[in-house]
Amino acid sequence: MSTPRLRKLALLLIVTLVVSSMLACSIGGEPAKPTITITAPTSDAQFEEGEEVNVLSSANDAKGIVRVELYVDTALYRTDSSPDPEGEKSLAMVQTWTATDPGMHTLSVTAYNVDGEASDPWAVTIEVVEEGGVVTPPTPTTSTAPPPAATNTPPPPPPPTPTEATGPSDAPAITYFRANGSDGSITVDAGTTVTLSWEWERVEEGFLDPGNMAMACPAMPCTYDVAPDTTTTYTLRAVNSLGTIEAHVTVQIEEVEPLPDLVLEQLYVNPPNPPAGASVEVSIVVANHGDAPSPAYTVVWRYGSAGPDYCEWNQGPLPPANGGTLHCTVEMFESFTTVAEVDWEGNIDESDEDNNRMTLHVDVVTEPLAELYISEIRVQPTSPQQGTAAIVGCRIHNGGTVDASGFKLIWYAAGPTIGCTWDGLTLAAGAARWEQCNFTYSGWNPNYTTTCIVDVDGAVDEIDEDNNELILMVNVRPD
Repeated sequence: MSTPRLRKLALLLIVTLVVSSMLACSIGGEPAKPTITITAPTSDAQFEEGEEVNVLSSANDAKGIVRVELYVDTALYRTDSSPDPEGEKSLAMVQTWTATDPGMHTLSVTAYNVDGEASDPWAVTIEVVEEGGVVTPPTPTTSTAPPPAATNTPPPPPPPTPTEATGPSDAPAITYFRANGSDGSITVDAGTTVTLSWEWERVEEGFLDPGNMAMACPAMPCTYDVAPDTTTTYTLRAVNSLGTIEAHVTVQIEEVEPLPDLVLEQLYVNPPNPPAGASVEVSIVVANHGDAPSPAYTVVWRYGSAGPDYCEWNQGPLPPANGGTLHCTVEMFESFTTVAEVDWEGNIDESDEDNNRMTLHVDVVTEPLAELYISEIRVQPTSPQQGTAAIVGCRIHNGGTVDASGFKLIWYAAGPTIGCTWDGLTLAAGAARWEQCNFTYSGWNPNYTTTCIVDVDGAVDEIDEDNNELILMVNVRPD
C-alpha cells in the first residue's frame, strides 16, 4: 500500500475519533463535574509588589457549588465556602491575594460541588513588578476561550483531601473534632445542647460552618456549644498562610412523634382542715405540657386510692400549653389521703405517663371548733395617692362548726404600722363578711406590705391556728 494512502487512512481514523469524542460530550447531558472560570485578572496583568490582587471567578454546577480553592504557584492559598451550606448552582467568588516576590506567578481556582467532585482548574499567569516599578495596562481582549497556562506551566494538581494535611510541616492540622466527645456523628433530641470540642495546631484563623463563624481558642481543648433543631453537619476549618484543612461532625436530630402530656399541676381543698360534716371546695389544676392536642379526657377525685369517685369531670380536647381549674363541693367526715387523676384509665398516649396522679392528705377535725381565716384584702383605689383617703377591707370567714365571738381584727397599713382595728367581733359558723375602714397614707412607696390578721389575741379556739393572716402589696403614689 502506498504511503499517501496510509496517510489518508490515518487521517480518517483521527477525524472519526475526534467526532466520536465530540458527540459523546454533546449527548452526555449535564457535566459530571463543576466548571469554573477566572473573570479577572487576565493572563497579561501586572501588579506592583504589595498590591492586593482580587481574583474574581464564576463557578457552576447543577448539584451546587460549596467551596472554591485558590492556588498560588500550585500551593493552596485559601478556601472560601458558599454562603448556602447546601451549595449554589451559580457562585461568583472574590478571593484576595497580596502580590509578593517580583516575577511571574500562576493563579488558579478549583470549585467543589456538594458531592465533593472537583472542577478542572482554571489558571492565569500574572506578573509582579518591584514596588515603584512601571505597571503596563493589560491588553484588551474579547476572546472567550480558556486562557493557556502561563509559560506552558501545567495546571496545579488536585487539592488534598480537606481532613488530611499533606503539605509542609508548618501547614495547619486538626488533631480531632468531636461532638459530645464522639467522632463522626451523634443523635440527640431537638434543641439539646451539644458541646463541640477540638484541638488544632499552627492555626492563624479558624471558622465553623454553618455560619462561617470565627473561632477563637485561648486554650486547648477548644469548645463551642450548639443546640440544633434539625440534623446539622458542622465543619471546622483551620487556616494559615500555607493552606486550609477541614474536619466534620454531624448532629443527628431524632424524630419524635408529637404527643400530648396531661399534667396535674395542683390539688387543694378549702378550708384545708375542715370540721367533720363541713362542705369543702376541691380544686384541681390540669394542663397539657405536650406538643400535640389532647383528645377528650376524664379527671376524677376520690377518698384514698380505692375510694369512691366523689367528683368526676369529662373534659373536651385540650391544646398544648393550655389548661384550667376544675372545682367541686363535697362534705367530708373523716381524714383521708385524697387522690386526683387525669386520664386515669390510660386511654391517651402521652409523652409522660407518670405525672397523671396527685395526692393530698386532708385532716378532718371531729371536735366542734371555729375556723377563722382571711380570704381577701381590698384597697380602693388599688393604687391610692399619698394624702388621699382610701377604703380598706378585710374579708373574714368562719369555716368551723361553732360560732366565733369576742375576737379582734387588725389591718397593718405598712409593716408594723397599724392602719385599722376592729374589736369584739362575732361570726357564725360557716359565715363570712367584710370589715372596712378609711385610711390615708402620709408617705408613698411602690411596695407597702399590708397585712390583715384575725383573732390577733387568740381568743377563739380554732381548728387551725396558723392561717389567720393574709398579705397584700400596695403601691402608694406620690401626691
